[in-house]
Amino acid sequence: MNTSAYILIGLRNPGDEYESTRHNVGASALEYCMEQWNRDAHYEQSGRKKSRLYETREYRYWMRDDASIDIVVVLPNTYMNLSGNAIKSFLHTYFEGEDAIGSVWVYHDDIDLPFGSLKIDRNVSSGGHKGVQNIIDQLGTKDFVRFRIGIQPPHGKKGPADEFVLKKFAKTELATLHASIFSAIRDATELAFQQGVIRAQNMVNSRR
Repeated sequence: MNTSAYILIGLRNPGDEYESTRHNVGASALEYCMEQWNRDAHYEQSGRKKSRLYETREYRYWMRDDASIDIVVVLPNTYMNLSGNAIKSFLHTYFEGEDAIGSVWVYHDDIDLPFGSLKIDRNVSSGGHKGVQNIIDQLGTKDFVRFRIGIQPPHGKKGPADEFVLKKFAKTELATLHASIFSAIRDATELAFQQGVIRAQNMVNSRR
């Protein structure tokens, strides 16, 4: 595998009924990034498709000023708690025999972080996130990068965690996500492309 290949995975539940829910914020952030890249002359989308097992939807980009950078955005079509099944299938189908885990970046909601915050981690436990835990279980490792996006509002969650994450964001929260938070995630992602994950991690995590 090209050492400049990046596999960006946005966790979600598929289906219209789950759009704009807190649990889908990882996929929403990457969808925002793709919208911006589609308008950016430095990026070109080179393809999109579903896997033959219909477990993922993939989008590929390359950077015009650095063709060695290959970006693959993966949105699982399985439910959140089976995210690892889809990701394992994707990696096996497209990168069989190659060590791709070091290029995997997972974007997901984090109920323990304040709304709008971002933390970049690698090789840490799932923290109770069932989608992340399924990835760890299926891949047999936790040594991948995670962009953890805070969804906890200032007044705290209402009801059990499993119910809370399936609730839709308030209109004011959605406005904030699109006005500033998603752009910050894009900036951190592009910094990681250009200067490495550790540089992005040091910048993002120091702001918390």
